[in-house]
Amino acid sequence: MKKFFTLLMAMVISFGLSTCAFRESVPEPNYIHIMTEAAVAGDIKAGRSAAENRNRYIAESGSDLVPISFDDLFLLSKFICFQAGKHWLTDEFLLCVGEVVMNRVKSPEFPNTIEEVIYESGQYDGVQSEDFQKLLPSEKCVNAAIRLLNGERMMESYVVFQSDIRLGNVYSAFGDRVMGFTYFCESPNLELYRDSEPSSPGSIPTAEDSPKASFSSDAFRDFKDSSIIVYSESEYP
Repeated sequence: MKKFFTLLMAMVISFGLSTCAFRESVPEPNYIHIMTEAAVAGDIKAGRSAAENRNRYIAESGSDLVPISFDDLFLLSKFICFQAGKHWLTDEFLLCVGEVVMNRVKSPEFPNTIEEVIYESGQYDGVQSEDFQKLLPSEKCVNAAIRLLNGERMMESYVVFQSDIRLGNVYSAFGDRVMGFTYFCESPNLELYRDSEPSSPGSIPTAEDSPKASFSSDAFRDFKDSSIIVYSESEYP
């Protein structure tokens, strides 16, 4: 009888261990995919739940993944879509639009959160409008926001202005036949950005500087070198 109970106990322990091993082998859900779908659909509840579960997993597992707030993701995605939601615009342009917000969050010259930066008085036209509040971002814009929230950058940290006019030293400029030119400009207070070196001095780029100023080709120069990026005419509706 004692031998029977010993055998039974061994089976129970073995089953328990195998169950634990099975549980450990089950992969975590793709929370980023769930958050992306939630943002596109405007499902705040599902998005927040996925973000909370993902961030909990990161904390408990010691993962080197970057925690992401769904509220930040949703708002940044909407902002990128509001500013650059045309379907033909490149991923690089979308990233630069969102990066100005991220740079401002880190900058001593601007507020410290994505929400405060976007809604700062006198900075971005239209963000208080009903159209912006009701806007649902495209998957392309959500993906750009995720890349930025994960730490990806296209420019330098002192590039904190985006405008259709030149606001100081231009770091990069994007040419668009429909939207005109968009300039990404540096802060005039570079001494505040001690961890970054200023870009090489040079003349401010204009449409004439581009070898493809006629917008007849999708060729472009390196935007990290104060260049002009010109979109392909064939990509327009």
